[in-house]
Amino acid sequence: PEMIRHWKCAGNVEKTVCVLLEASSALLAIDDDTQALVYLNKLGEIIEAVKKSENPFAKDHINHVEDYDYDVWIEGCCESLKGQALNHLGHVEEAMEHFHSAHSLLGTYLPQRPSRVHLRILKEGFTQWLHHINPTSYVGTAPGHMAARLIEQARCLSHIFHNLLVQDRKAESLMVVLRHINMVEDTDTDLHELIIAYTCMMECCQLMNWSNLGLKYEYKAQVR
Repeated sequence: PEMIRHWKCAGNVEKTVCVLLEASSALLAIDDDTQALVYLNKLGEIIEAVKKSENPFAKDHINHVEDYDYDVWIEGCCESLKGQALNHLGHVEEAMEHFHSAHSLLGTYLPQRPSRVHLRILKEGFTQWLHHINPTSYVGTAPGHMAARLIEQARCLSHIFHNLLVQDRKAESLMVVLRHINMVEDTDTDLHELIIAYTCMMECCQLMNWSNLGLKYEYKAQVR
């Protein structure tokens, strides 16, 4: 709180935004979801003011504000963290809205129409097959500057997947889990998220009654 007040009083929007984002993430890590939401809502207000070219600290009577350009990455992370906090608090439907918003802001579209869902399944399935048969050419090939964005998108997808899974929406679940795995394998930088992706695929295989494929992903998780 002291750091937030310090940078706000200094009129430094960039530092205030960074501290709010880091503090929110830290609070989520220790399961203080309610306080994390307080900070994330403050961050959301700042983002909205910046998007409108308004002074985000006007209500605090701070008139001297340093220039700060809108950053879609910051808003995407804010939406993702809001989704995580709300999900932990049991507000699943509201959380899903934030996860979908974050995923869109960070640059990926998830189709809704059945025909488009099936086309995406074919595309992602083919990509996953390429990852399997030739990992040296396809796994870990994403540019370094894209890694953080892909991992944040993947975190959103794991939550979206579980929401689809409990609704028994098989095609959409498969589409999302394939996209999830491909994203994490593209970066190959976050072992924790990779294990989550493989676990999600095992759950999807159970839903589809694909026991042999599920065992293959279980083995992949174990050897990693």
